[in-house]
Amino acid sequence: MSKTELRKEWERRFAVFRACGQTQAKWCAANGLKIHKFKVLVKEN
Repeated sequence: MSKTELRKEWERRFAVFRACGQTQAKWCAANGLKIHKFKVLVKEN
């Protein structure tokens, strides 16, 4: 996956997260992602 494709995929995931109404921790647990990694990715985007 290219950097552009990866960025678009994370933009999609962030949109899903914002729309779901869950906390970051609950969303990460439901999606198999560590909360620390999620926070790093949020800062990068």
